Amino acid sequence: LFASFLGDTAEMSNTIELWDAIPKYHVSARRQVELRDTKGRLPVHEHRFEYNEEPCRIVIQPASIQDEDGNYKDWYPSTNEQYIEEVLKKFFADASYGLHEPQEARSWVKFSISMIRRELAARKRQRSPQEIIKSLEILANTVIRGYVGNSKKPIHTEPILGQLTGVSRAEYLEDPSSLWVARLPFLVSKSINQVTYRQFDYGTFMALNQPLARWLH
Repeated sequence: LFASFLGDTAEMSNTIELWDAIPKYHVSARRQVELRDTKGRLPVHEHRFEYNEEPCRIVIQPASIQDEDGNYKDWYPSTNEQYIEEVLKKFFADASYGLHEPQEARSWVKFSISMIRRELAARKRQRSPQEIIKSLEILANTVIRGYVGNSKKPIHTEPILGQLTGVSRAEYLEDPSSLWVARLPFLVSKSINQVTYRQFDYGTFMALNQPLARWLH
């Protein structure tokens, strides 16, 4: 059902109730440069928003990623990561690459770096393999906590990508089509079980340049 679309299938995907309304990607890369301290660290980020007229709050624990020099730098998920999450959800809609376990409310997607790279290039969002791997690491190491109202207890705590299983550089160089595996967020699986996702124009989304425009779309 999740893969059934009206219109040009290649241009369609699904948007997820609540999960896609959370402003996870609104801190730009430029703003992150301004916020980092001299050691490359970012503070825990809090942001308030409304969902269905209910006041909500998210807390973003940034991902700490090791660079080529062996130093660690913190990152919030931003534009690059948003594009890649949508690409992975698009792959998930293909029965060849998605697995959904309704009783466990778990959803898995299989992909390769070359698959992501080709899809991004087709959408004029070219990224190198190294940039894609870095974005996957940010998605897997960023923790999102969601709160409703003035509650001090989060209703949801999870990385954007869970249980990411990658392919080593040597394996990738030997076979660029080697498949990675990642678990999609619980809210995605819950939405699939409850049929609260809705078809949307994925092609237009990928063509939009501004984060606010993508969020509104």
